[in-house]
Amino acid sequence: MSHAELASRPAPPSTWHMYRAMVGVGVPREADLVDEAALRETIAPVIDERFRLLYPDFEPVSWTTSPDPEHGGFRLVAGARRSGVVYRTALDTDFIRSADYVRLAELNAQITDIGSGPFRVNRPGESEVEDIVSPVALLECLLKIGEKGLTIQRYKGLGEMNPDQLADTTLDAENRTLLQVRVPDAVEADIAFTTLMGDDVEPRREFIERNALEVQNLDI
Repeated sequence: MSHAELASRPAPPSTWHMYRAMVGVGVPREADLVDEAALRETIAPVIDERFRLLYPDFEPVSWTTSPDPEHGGFRLVAGARRSGVVYRTALDTDFIRSADYVRLAELNAQITDIGSGPFRVNRPGESEVEDIVSPVALLECLLKIGEKGLTIQRYKGLGEMNPDQLADTTLDAENRTLLQVRVPDAVEADIAFTTLMGDDVEPRREFIERNALEVQNLDI
C-alpha cells in the first residue's frame, strides 16, 4: 500500500500520538533519514522517551527501519500497541515534507514558547491539584474544564434543529454568520463536483492519492 493511500485514510489515534511525540522532540529531520544506524540507536530512543512520558498507558513501542527507495534513504517505523492492537507509524521523507508536518512544527514552536512543563492546575474551590506533563495536555485540560455545564451539538442541516434553536442561531441576525460562496468558473466547479461526488470511484481515488499530503484543513 502506498504512503498516499495510507495518508488518505483517517489516522488511528496512536498515529497522531506518535506524531505529537516526534514533533515535540524535533526529530527525525530529513537529513537523519540517510543514517539507518542513527535512526535506530539515537533517534528512536529520543522519540520513545517522549512518547512514554506523554502516553504511559501504551505498551512498549517497537522500533524498526525499512528502506525508502523513492528518496534513497530509510524510514523509521514505530509499532505502538494498545489493547492488543499494533498501530504502525512511518516517520519518513513524505511525512516530513508534508503540509501537516510543517504546520505541526510551526505550532510546536509556538507551544515551546509557553514552557516545557510540567504544569499544575489548581481549580478554585477544589483541593485537588492536577499535574500536567505538556503544553498540549494543559490545553486539553483547560478545554475540558471550560466545557463543563455546556452541551455541544452539531447538525448536518437546519431541518434537524428545533424551532427555538433556529430562532436563537440561524434566524437571529445578531448571532448568525453568513458565508457567500462564489463560483467564478462553472466548468471547473462542475469537474471538481463530478470528481468528488460522482458515481465513478477511480477519479476520486486518484484525486485523494495525489492531494492527500497537501491537506491542511480536514473535517471528518
